[in-house]
Amino acid sequence: MDTSLPRIAVVLDDRPEVYDGDGFEDAVDAAASVVTAVVGSGLTVDLHLASGALIEGGPDIGVQPLLDLLAEVRPVEGTPFGSVLQRLRHRRRGGHRDFVDRQRFH
Repeated sequence: MDTSLPRIAVVLDDRPEVYDGDGFEDAVDAAASVVTAVVGSGLTVDLHLASGALIEGGPDIGVQPLLDLLAEVRPVEGTPFGSVLQRLRHRRRGGHRDFVDRQRFH
């Protein structure tokens, strides 16, 4: 992995209370599109779920582990979203963070 390249963090809010209708599936599809584009650009991406899962993809690893996680993801109740933000603050500085949540699908 080339540490001089940016590392992208994508966060999928998997709390059921923030979605209605097909919103959750739309958010999962959007996250899959973003991680596929990032890896296709030769960059590394960290996929964070609000419920706590974290997986990495990139040129050396590929996108398949990310897509596999997204294919299996289900809404998880009781996850405080602030804990995701806290985890991100303690990770590497710099890079870009993209949040996929229901606000993007209204």
